[in-house]
Amino acid sequence: MGEGLGPSEPTKAPALRRPPMPARPHFVSGTEGSRWRRRTENVRYRSVFDKSCSSAHDAIADNLSIHHKKEMTRTQQLAFVEFVISDDAAFNRLATVAGQLRKQKNGDGIRDENFWLRLFTVSDLAEFWWPSEAERELWNEFWFSTPLPDRHSPEMPTPPWDFGSMIDAILDGEYELVGVRKLTQGRARFELDPHSYPYGGIDSVRTLVRAFGHSITGCDDGTGYRDGDVQGPRWSGVM
Repeated sequence: MGEGLGPSEPTKAPALRRPPMPARPHFVSGTEGSRWRRRTENVRYRSVFDKSCSSAHDAIADNLSIHHKKEMTRTQQLAFVEFVISDDAAFNRLATVAGQLRKQKNGDGIRDENFWLRLFTVSDLAEFWWPSEAERELWNEFWFSTPLPDRHSPEMPTPPWDFGSMIDAILDGEYELVGVRKLTQGRARFELDPHSYPYGGIDSVRTLVRAFGHSITGCDDGTGYRDGDVQGPRWSGVM
């Protein structure tokens, strides 16, 4: 996968720019890229380089066992993300997106890039990473210059999810989307029913909930309830 990278590390990396929403956002797609993102979601790395995913896919697949040492067992309980509702309009937008994602996962048509983008406001889309080509190349170089064991550790800095990778990860996750429901007037859950374990994790769902301004208070991915919204270190955008 190293093909396509520059011959040497740049003397000074360009600054990372994250505009709220470009005129034409890059929407990641592709069967192999989606399958790779799904299998590696718990590793906390999502590729925006579909054309050069194969060797990273193999490297991560060889090390997946590191991240599944905690046994996951099938229970009658659903996996979920619990959150405080920011406002009713944002809750309704999230519920709409969840409903459309469920329809597509159930085989009810294919929604394209423009369909999904119309369901988000500019403010919602600011949660995602919209990298330029230079930023993608820089992240690619950073990823492959990091020693293999460090790449797959919880301390590995990563960029935010890009929009297309999040959509793909949810659509390809090995679970049924149950949907969003209110627990009280101010609290709600995004629930899903895993088909098997490991199933892809819930990091993409957490990102979706966060995009609409809701505050995550806890989650259960099948290994037990965890308080809060713990997130790993962010990549600074420089080498």
